[in-house]
Amino acid sequence: MTILASVICLSIAYVYDLLEKDWLGVESVKELVEKFFEEEEEIARKGLRRKKQSLKRKGKRLLYWIFQKNKWGQFIFLTIHFDPLITTIYMRPGYHLYNGFSRRDWKIFWASTVVSNAWWTGVAFVAVSALKGLIVRFF
Repeated sequence: MTILASVICLSIAYVYDLLEKDWLGVESVKELVEKFFEEEEEIARKGLRRKKQSLKRKGKRLLYWIFQKNKWGQFIFLTIHFDPLITTIYMRPGYHLYNGFSRRDWKIFWASTVVSNAWWTGVAFVAVSALKGLIVRFF
């Protein structure tokens, strides 16, 4: 399954870069997230916020740390919730470049493939084991 998923993802990546269109929407999301955090930094720099930090502000700081400063957290979040292709495209430097995979991108892709397959294998194992336990207990 891992090999088949990798072949499909790489085929889609090839077509994605060949067409040079953001039909997955990943580049646009990456650009929006970056602009959002740039605006937040600008507001903080100008001192337009009240001195007392609200819970909302702390949440934004946590999101900023996860998505902008902590590449490992970003990698884990994207790998668990999305496809290795989406993870790799999102983590590529810049946006709307469509220039294929660099050495770093290949590392991200294969690491994401391994981690996501391990994660979902574990989730499936726990779900099947729990279901088996329920069936054995009640039948």
